[in-house]
Amino acid sequence: MRKCRTSPFFFVFLCVCYAHSYDISDYLNIMAASRWKTNRAKVALVLSGGAARGLAHVGVVKCFHEKTLPLNLVVGTSVGALVGAFYATGMDISEIEKIGADLNWNKLIEYKITPSRILNLTSIVSNEKMGELLTNYIGDKSFSDLKIPFICVACDLRTGEKIIFKEGKLIPAVRASSSIPGIFEPVPYKHRLLVDGGVVDNVPTDIAAEEGADIIIASWTGGSRVMDKTENIIAVLTQVISISGTLISLQDLKKADVVIEPDLRDVSPLDLDKFQELSAAGYRACSDKSGQILHLFLMKTLEKVKKEGESH
Repeated sequence: MRKCRTSPFFFVFLCVCYAHSYDISDYLNIMAASRWKTNRAKVALVLSGGAARGLAHVGVVKCFHEKTLPLNLVVGTSVGALVGAFYATGMDISEIEKIGADLNWNKLIEYKITPSRILNLTSIVSNEKMGELLTNYIGDKSFSDLKIPFICVACDLRTGEKIIFKEGKLIPAVRASSSIPGIFEPVPYKHRLLVDGGVVDNVPTDIAAEEGADIIIASWTGGSRVMDKTENIIAVLTQVISISGTLISLQDLKKADVVIEPDLRDVSPLDLDKFQELSAAGYRACSDKSGQILHLFLMKTLEKVKKEGESH
């Protein structure tokens, strides 16, 4: 019976739209936002790793916020987990931008190297400062406290397993997801030793699909970059992760419906001082795809409405 009631309404409404010279997107917007809200397409935003380059994700989430693009789930790995966690808490965009602009390596790292300890180190940098930074801005939040559902990925250093976080305390999960092996200390967690999620899944579109996303938007800031010179050990280690992460990510990116790829050709994974440039690049890249994202959302929503009508 519901199918019979819906179809004539679609026909009449479409005729009215054309009669009033409305654009077809206006029609789709009205249809998607009215009585069929329960059938809205589920949209997931996947934020990749990329070290400093990943700060471009700030511009991407700013674009989603300002253009009110639909968003039901954020999935992040490495720096994508950091940005995703801040955004998922409901933190104001201007506050996230302030964090990004103030960020520098001195606020994130504390070297542990001494001649007597060099052979016994598991990393060259303590991640205590990162933990302090996260605590200052996130506090003692759990995944259940977030305004937007959020998932992040880490890697078990002992077994190579991909560890997926979507419940429990937020800070240990984000610290683990963004602890680049060899640079930051591994994070002990429930008898595991966890490191950067980019080692096993640098753009976790597969997790978004498993969570039932109808549309997967990937913000990709990874990709290996030609090194002009081996500046320091951190540059070398981040380049190694970047190269391996890119190879792994090529297949995962194919699972995305839309790929947002900021132009970061002149930015290295160490360029934390280029936040404004990075954020602007992310915003531009997302803006360029915003029409495609909205159209895809509306079409997927109408498909779901149609399927529900046909099932009644």
